Amino acid sequence: MKSHSFRAWYRPKTILVVSDMSEHPVRTLEVISKVQATGARVFLLPLQKSHDGIRNVERGFPYLVFDNGSKSPMPVVDDTRRALLWAEILSESVVLKSARFEQVPELAKSISADIVVLVAPDSSFTQCYPASFDIGLLASVEAPVLIFGKHSDLSSWDHNECRTILFPIAFGPGLEHQLRFACRLAHHHHARLTVLHVFEGRGPHESPWERTPVAVESRLPIAGLKQEGVLCPMEITVCEGYPEQAILRFNERKHHDLIILGGPRPSALRRLGHSVVEGVMAQAHCPIVMIAQPVETRSAAIEPVSHMTSA
Repeated sequence: MKSHSFRAWYRPKTILVVSDMSEHPVRTLEVISKVQATGARVFLLPLQKSHDGIRNVERGFPYLVFDNGSKSPMPVVDDTRRALLWAEILSESVVLKSARFEQVPELAKSISADIVVLVAPDSSFTQCYPASFDIGLLASVEAPVLIFGKHSDLSSWDHNECRTILFPIAFGPGLEHQLRFACRLAHHHHARLTVLHVFEGRGPHESPWERTPVAVESRLPIAGLKQEGVLCPMEITVCEGYPEQAILRFNERKHHDLIILGGPRPSALRRLGHSVVEGVMAQAHCPIVMIAQPVETRSAAIEPVSHMTSA
């Protein structure tokens, strides 16, 4: 499989926005406005809910002009203004026929999407898409997946501005290309990259020194990245606890602009369930980038690893 180009991340030509617009149409509008600022061609895919059966775009569009939770009827003029606003935004996008969630990877591939943007629903994925949603499907999307959860702050988000990046890691297949992308992204934005490793239960034959930032650094594929010139200054930190809770607590304390997560692997899902990935997606106050497939990178200035700390 040909690796996705990192250049396509910060200079995207095609972006696929995936949203169940009935869940939160205002947030979908804000997301579309933000991604249109990249100059990319934007495709909007409304999702079908499993229990709705086949639902087309026309049936979903009345939600775009609803009164945003008010129990009293909105004046016709406000509905018209809102409808015209949507028409203006969507006039610059290609609105696709609604589809099921499991069709997203193939659709993204068919339009050569450089980035897939997922506007997460207010409720959990399994409640909205109990039959069709499988978080493992995100791992089959070849492009990076940018996720805006229900708590994401869109007011200050800018695709070209990122100063602090959190990269929680789990040792296993895929870590090298995920770290490569994280370092390259941090270098591009002149951002601080924090690598976080969460230890769960202590092993019976595990020594305390094995749970230190130095030990974590020794297991990272840093040597190869140095040779490629894609390494950036980073902080390595460790903590103990349940991964989902530890990641969210750490992010709350530090307030990062972006979280990078590796794509879910079947073995990890069997061990941890969907709670870690879904939990971070649902509760984080900043956007999340999920990297499941290798991303091609180019040389960047080599700089030393620094600021080794523990949480």
